[in-house]
Amino acid sequence: ATIANGIGNVFFVLLMFIYYVTFDIDLPFRAPVILLILAFLILLGVILAARGKPQIPAESPNYHAAKFAGILLIIPLILSLVWKTPESMTPSATNKTVRVISYNLHNGVNTDGRLDLEATAKIIEESGADIVALQEVSRGWLIFGSVDMLSWFSQRLDMPYIYGPTGDAQWGNAVLSRYPILSAEMVALEPSELLLRRGYIKATIDLGGGTITIINTHFTHVDEQDAERDIQSSQLIEARNGESTTVMLGDLNARPNDNAITILIDSGMVDISAAIGTQPTYTYYSTNPDHQIDYIFASSDLGFEDFIIPRTTASDHLPLVVTIILP
Repeated sequence: ATIANGIGNVFFVLLMFIYYVTFDIDLPFRAPVILLILAFLILLGVILAARGKPQIPAESPNYHAAKFAGILLIIPLILSLVWKTPESMTPSATNKTVRVISYNLHNGVNTDGRLDLEATAKIIEESGADIVALQEVSRGWLIFGSVDMLSWFSQRLDMPYIYGPTGDAQWGNAVLSRYPILSAEMVALEPSELLLRRGYIKATIDLGGGTITIINTHFTHVDEQDAERDIQSSQLIEARNGESTTVMLGDLNARPNDNAITILIDSGMVDISAAIGTQPTYTYYSTNPDHQIDYIFASSDLGFEDFIIPRTTASDHLPLVVTIILP
């Protein structure tokens, strides 16, 4: 049994490693194939175990383990009974402002390599943000601690959320909002051949004195994929469709002079960090930032003030925070 268990763990680690590698290295197969292999191995193990079951003399049943398991089941039952789903607040009919933050969370891992969600939550709280746009949100990836970050942040910040999976069902973008989310859609970004797929969330939020559209995204990170980022910028322009009161934000993995940024500016969007930010507005790498790849853009009808880039090492990126003013 010890040998079999050891071999099983080796297979598990090996296959999970290959699963995550497929998002970075172009292998002859994609990640879902690994899940099929795992399912086959489990089925094979069950069949072999059933065939090789030894004949054990009948004994009086021992219910101690079952009783202990039953007691442990009480814990999630209690948690489910006291669970409170966050609700949005009712905005004032005259409210015209909203505080917004964009933050690439690096899967909750800080620059020391530790999972520290509380540090990130404090940064978001201190920013005073009403709308929180997040990228690199892990909802159970084993290599990042298996934590459902989004559920945790929703409870910790007491904010409802919408989720847009991209890489797989457990990794993507998210938007949390204190104000009511009237509508939302999650769309995959092209090209579909990317190893780690990208996407955006488009949400319309009621501020009381008007509505605002939030488009939160995360572009491909590969240095040689400038053309792909240009395509993704163009797709965001199509998603906006000329709508007013629109904010685009996220990790674009492009520098201010790159064509992907120029495409957005030429469409009429205003780069807030360039317009009112104290230069330089670097966001990466957080311990010693020397270039910018994270942005908040606003349609030209919107006002903005109190822009800041908080210094923190809770992620490898720095967050951007601004107050948006409706026309």
